[in-house]
Amino acid sequence: MASFTRNLALLNGGLNRTCDLVAPQADDELLAVHEALDKLARQYPVQAEVVKLRYFGGRTNEEVAQILDISLSTVKNDWAFARAWLLQEIKGF
Repeated sequence: MASFTRNLALLNGGLNRTCDLVAPQADDELLAVHEALDKLARQYPVQAEVVKLRYFGGRTNEEVAQILDISLSTVKNDWAFARAWLLQEIKGF
């Protein structure tokens, strides 16, 4: 799998912080991502769908809002929440 980095802006007290989310290289890392996404889906199914559509499906916020029939602001909030949740789950931040 080719390595690539996606910069994600996380809002923290009105300040933007950039975190790098790197595509997993090793089987262990891929398994950790899969398990974290499964756990997110069990606890927060809508947010997990947002991740799948945005990160894996390459969809825009607007497209996700239309597909899931939710507001654009909800998509943005769910995306921010899910990214932070997954980073914490995978990296232990």
